[in-house]
Amino acid sequence: MKLQFPKVHTDSINKVFVSFYIKNKRYRLYNGKRINSTTDPNSYPIDQRLSIAKVLAAEIYSYLINGGVLLSHRSNNLVMW
Repeated sequence: MKLQFPKVHTDSINKVFVSFYIKNKRYRLYNGKRINSTTDPNSYPIDQRLSIAKVLAAEIYSYLINGGVLLSHRSNNLVMW
């Protein structure tokens, strides 16, 4: 599997998210729930969110490279590679 390192972005209401592609499908994660992580950058003050989101991006990348699978949004189904 080829995966590029996830990118950190900010939306129009100053929430940060991590985006990446798997099989030409874009995924946006605002927190680490889908990889069973407690990292939630948007629960921090605005000036700290980007640095915490970079930590989340590293967690996501490490999780996926080591064989982890994503849970589907709002359900317990798995996203297949």
